[in-house]
Amino acid sequence: MVAQNIIQVDEEIDELFGKPVTKAQIAIIRLVADGMRAQDVATSLKLSKRTVETQLSLIYRRFGIHNVTSLVLWATRNGII
Repeated sequence: MVAQNIIQVDEEIDELFGKPVTKAQIAIIRLVADGMRAQDVATSLKLSKRTVETQLSLIYRRFGIHNVTSLVLWATRNGII
């Protein structure tokens, strides 16, 4: 239920960054920002830990983010959390 609520995102966020940030990526960002580890995020979203780590890596590279603190700051500034 929590995962379903997190994945439902306005289309405005999808278009905010040119190439859309996927709803799954937004869900991952929000859970990481809440302090969850990759394994906990994976369990919550019914994904593999590797998938979560890959998605985070893609987000980090795409937006020049280097750590979780920067991710949270970036997500806050861009209205994701």
